[in-house]
Amino acid sequence: MNAELQAGEQMRVIVPTVCREDYVLALKNLSLNAEPEPLIRFLIRLQRFSHSIGFEDLAVAEAQLRAANAFADGSDAQLGFG
Repeated sequence: MNAELQAGEQMRVIVPTVCREDYVLALKNLSLNAEPEPLIRFLIRLQRFSHSIGFEDLAVAEAQLRAANAFADGSDAQLGFG
């Protein structure tokens, strides 16, 4: 997916740890129910999130990711973005 986005000069998508379960559920929904819309909406949201991170500076990017709760691991954690 990211190779295609990059080839189309689009921002790549990062799936934060905190979103792993939602990502897998969206993929399963596509596979089992042939419903692409939930996955598409989810990936658009993640692409916007990825675009908001200042990857030019590793320390800044890490601070932004931590502030957004991106590294959280748990069912009650939420991504702090839009």
